[in-house]
Amino acid sequence: MSGLRSGNHGRPRSRSLDFCSIFLRPRTPGFELGPVWVRNLIYRTNLSSPSFNFTLVTTVAFENTNFGDFRFDNTKGTVWCGLVVVGEFKIPTGRARPRATERLNVSVEVSSLRVPNTTTFHLKQQYKFWDFRAEQPC
Repeated sequence: MSGLRSGNHGRPRSRSLDFCSIFLRPRTPGFELGPVWVRNLIYRTNLSSPSFNFTLVTTVAFENTNFGDFRFDNTKGTVWCGLVVVGEFKIPTGRARPRATERLNVSVEVSSLRVPNTTTFHLKQQYKFWDFRAEQPC
């Protein structure tokens, strides 16, 4: 009879495992970059040495839809102008609580000092075309 009891107890346990595997499965938290503000914009259009310097300010949000904490480690992001990194920022270690969104303010100093070819940069600036993008490495 003890075998029958454990068999009967196995079914509710099985149902709860099915429930957990369907409804409580962990999901990858969302990552969202908020609106970006440009501060302290300085740019020069000299033919000999065009340049730019400014600060980008934004909010980064980690949306955790799980029923447990989501912890994230230090992360480095980059801002590119063409093929050259012109700014770097860090997202510090933190956590998003269960079923909540953690928002962090991020600012990055962007400068053309690393751009090696000022002629190409001047042409892009002349046509008001700057190829900026931000990436977060995995």
